Amino acid sequence: MNESKIGTINVDSIAYVRPRSENVADAAVDGTYLLPPFDEILLGYRDRTAILGGVELERVVPGRNGIFRPIILHNGRICGTWRRPAKPADGPEFTFFGNESEPSRSALERAWDVVRQRG
Repeated sequence: MNESKIGTINVDSIAYVRPRSENVADAAVDGTYLLPPFDEILLGYRDRTAILGGVELERVVPGRNGIFRPIILHNGRICGTWRRPAKPADGPEFTFFGNESEPSRSALERAWDVVRQRG
């Protein structure tokens, strides 16, 4: 029998599509990521309630003008925004929303290393 590789997960009574394998889904959301503006994880859904974790969209898209800020994704939820430093020698600026647990400093540093390596 050929089983589907697509499953769903319910968040606040809304079904979201995801890979059926628990390992794939867990690996995709665990950890800390500094994502660019216009990343698909936020833009890919009309209803962004699950990924925003109670944060008002206004904090990510000020003025609702279509310009998205870069986001901090921690364990599958947006917990803040970030900005590149004005000087390359400086570190990024983080703004946390207080809606979810914040990532550790070391997790943020590892995420920043990935961003710098990718350019």
